[in-house]
Amino acid sequence: MSVERIEKEQPLELALKVNIAPAQYNPKVKGELQKYQQKAQMKGFRKGKVPMSMVRKMYGKAILIDVINECVQTDITQYIEEQQLNTIGQPIAGEDQKEINFDLGAEQDFEFFFDLGLAPELNPTGIDKDSIYRKWVVEVSDERAEEELTQLQKRAGEQIHPKDDIEEEDVLSINATELSGDEAKPEGVESSFQMPVDRIQPDSLRSDILKMKAGDTFRFDPFTLEADRDETFVRKYILKLDEADSEREVGSDFEGTIAEVNRVKPAELNEEFYQQIFGADGAKTKEEALTEIKKWIRDSHNRQAEALLYREFQDRLMSENEMPLPDEFLHRWLTTTSENADEEQVAKEYESFARSLRWNLIESHIRKEHDLQVESSEVRDVMVQQVQQSLGGYQVSPEFVSDMVQRLMQDEKQVQKAYEERMGDKIFEKILELVTIEEEPISIEGLNEKMEEARKTVDTGGEEE
Repeated sequence: MSVERIEKEQPLELALKVNIAPAQYNPKVKGELQKYQQKAQMKGFRKGKVPMSMVRKMYGKAILIDVINECVQTDITQYIEEQQLNTIGQPIAGEDQKEINFDLGAEQDFEFFFDLGLAPELNPTGIDKDSIYRKWVVEVSDERAEEELTQLQKRAGEQIHPKDDIEEEDVLSINATELSGDEAKPEGVESSFQMPVDRIQPDSLRSDILKMKAGDTFRFDPFTLEADRDETFVRKYILKLDEADSEREVGSDFEGTIAEVNRVKPAELNEEFYQQIFGADGAKTKEEALTEIKKWIRDSHNRQAEALLYREFQDRLMSENEMPLPDEFLHRWLTTTSENADEEQVAKEYESFARSLRWNLIESHIRKEHDLQVESSEVRDVMVQQVQQSLGGYQVSPEFVSDMVQRLMQDEKQVQKAYEERMGDKIFEKILELVTIEEEPISIEGLNEKMEEARKTVDTGGEEE
């Protein structure tokens, strides 16, 4: 290996001069040519008997280029490891690199120049017990917990069909008939559909229907009956017309008969209900149920609170630990390696890229400092969670989940993605251990506002709109 280090004027950049001598590449080229000769098939020669001169003429230059490239990559990698260089990106051809003539018979030294970008030295501050960070904790009102308990009662409730009244939360089964004047229109549209009472428009019609009962009739315009529905939706889901009826004209005057009133009778607050919702070891009384519901709601918003805390870690650590980057090198590297990216595009997106890179360097420091590792079993656990989330609560056998995870484990990109997700969580968990967290109460609405502010900041590249 012959690699020479060349210092550059730009900070955090250096150049490498790599010399590949004939003694290094000739044996490998000879070996590859022999392999090709053994496999070569040409008219007039048996397999493996093609003269070496012809093999060299046909494949020699391509083999030489491949071998030289392999030697260069091996030497650079070995040099970086031996010198313990903390590089950013990959080496790129030096700006002064001259064109090389790859001549198999020249017995020449090949000389290459590469530029490297180096990561800055880090000793980050803001990751100790003297560093105080705020974590939002959702406060759940009694009213919100009561509302959630009522919804749980409805989900566990019984479907009934009252005959004598209609309530705001009922769903009506309606038989509709198109009218001509006060009579059914000959060959007019007839359909049956369901409609939540609280979706009925206009308000005056809804008020009238709330005074009715099963079997009563009312007149309505199907195209304005439900809020925020376009003509395509009405024709398909209310009038039940198919594509063959796309040209059919339909009037706006219909009569609806309330065929059935559908209502959920909430489950009673009894032992059976509590066990069904909270399990055998859960709440046994209304007071205990409300306490557990509040915890559920707090936990359900904890991910948002953690996202805001993670964002605060990023902002403060990067603010307190400003670090230079090899900007000129990175601009060239991005322009060289990114598909369809010119200098103008790279310049436009560089600030966002540099911010992400600086955070990655801080994460990498924490990972190395505390020897954080991700085991294969943890990668698998992440994939199990991903599969279960993708099923949306649909119940499947453990064997089905295991088979899907096994297929994902064969995909290197999926494995890497799961690894990075788990490593990111471990870094976050380690920061939580190292700093001081002070919890501060906030309403659900307040937390949502904080999340929206954070989103706007991201969308505008770090500055609020």
